[in-house]
Amino acid sequence: GLDPVELLQRPGARLSQELALLFPEHPRSLRRFLQPGAVLGQGEHAAQLAQVHADGADGGRQGRARDGDVFPDHPFVRGDAAAMPAQPQVTLGGGLVATAIMAAVLAPWIALTDPVMDANLMNAEIPPGLEYPFGTDAQGRDIYSRIVYGARISLLIGFAVMAISGVIGTALGLIAGYFGGRVDLAVNFLVTTRLAIPVVLVALAVVAMVGGSLTVVILVLGLLKWDRIAVVMRAATQQVRGLDYIAAAEAAGASTTRIIFREVLPNVFPQL
Repeated sequence: GLDPVELLQRPGARLSQELALLFPEHPRSLRRFLQPGAVLGQGEHAAQLAQVHADGADGGRQGRARDGDVFPDHPFVRGDAAAMPAQPQVTLGGGLVATAIMAAVLAPWIALTDPVMDANLMNAEIPPGLEYPFGTDAQGRDIYSRIVYGARISLLIGFAVMAISGVIGTALGLIAGYFGGRVDLAVNFLVTTRLAIPVVLVALAVVAMVGGSLTVVILVLGLLKWDRIAVVMRAATQQVRGLDYIAAAEAAGASTTRIIFREVLPNVFPQL
């Protein structure tokens, strides 16, 4: 009873490979385009989809068409990233992150002095100038060099914490949004409990007990900052849980694990 053309024409439709297998009469180029996570066009593409469906039902005359003939102008078919809508915020943020990463990697070559060993009280608190672009601190150390070397630790902590909290929050959000019911209630209880725990006090208590180190900081922050990710992923999973491509994957006999990791996760991951 599923109409592939109706499904394809829905704005933002994301279809699975299983759905393509349910309709073998469609052209080969269309079936290849329907891969997990593929985002389909709308508007002017609707007429093309209807024509492709009609041609496939009449004998598959378009089935021998070259790949990409279905949506010749669609950026996902051409693989043309430049055709995607520009996002200044993403470009600016990516540029800042790339600059910080390059500064951290090239720190030994672009730093002017050693950030720790080259302390000289004779150069204390020198204002910014040609010799010291950002000036010096109270111990006479170059602030620019300390910032460049400090980017290494900052990026390490940031990426490590996001990796730990991202894995925990994504896993909890996916299972809560997909299964619902008692599983959802249990995850919500964990999130509420975590929100009741003061992060700063817990971090200070852990440091007092085991001592301060970079590993301790990463573990404490990573294990205490997953709640927001879990909430976002749960809401995003609930939105896609009842969509047609999930029902098509279930009808095709796909396992729950495959549906979650191949169909749900790729479509909710951009929410992070």
